[in-house]
Amino acid sequence: MDAFPWLLVVLVAVGIGSLWSAGRIAVRSGLAAWWPTVVGRMERVELKSTPGDDCLIHLVEARYRYAAGGQDHVGSVISFGYLGSSEARANLELYDHLKGASLVRVRYNPRNPGQATLSCGMTPRDAVMLGIAATFVLAPVGILLSNTAAITAVAIVVPLTVMLLFLSKPADLARIEVLERHT
Repeated sequence: MDAFPWLLVVLVAVGIGSLWSAGRIAVRSGLAAWWPTVVGRMERVELKSTPGDDCLIHLVEARYRYAAGGQDHVGSVISFGYLGSSEARANLELYDHLKGASLVRVRYNPRNPGQATLSCGMTPRDAVMLGIAATFVLAPVGILLSNTAAITAVAIVVPLTVMLLFLSKPADLARIEVLERHT
């Protein structure tokens, strides 16, 4: 029994799972643009660096307090899907943007006011994740079905994904609204 087709089926399954996950993040980020906003008080901002496989992974952690739905809430989401990266400069820009903030604009889910974010809208990083996941679906399907349309789609998606990966920042700073800074 030839294992190659089964490997392709496994890759498609992994790709579909990744596409689902990346799609959920992109949809949630897009929906957050329509969520109501409130003023939140920034309590803590830290830039953490931890060793990765062969580089340092930089991550900005934030904690903010806001009132929504008649209750006080504590949030920590900067943008959906943000997990830090090895790009020190971009994470430092994000940290610098938030570190002096005392008041920020918080977007909260009206159906679940405990879910909130500082940034909204689909970012280049979201597009990269969707592109990578789509590649894991399209490439094996194209090979399995000898479908030139799927293989052509991969030939377009992969270079665009790589280009976006190098151009993307961890979070779109323009979408994070700082209302007041410490004096």
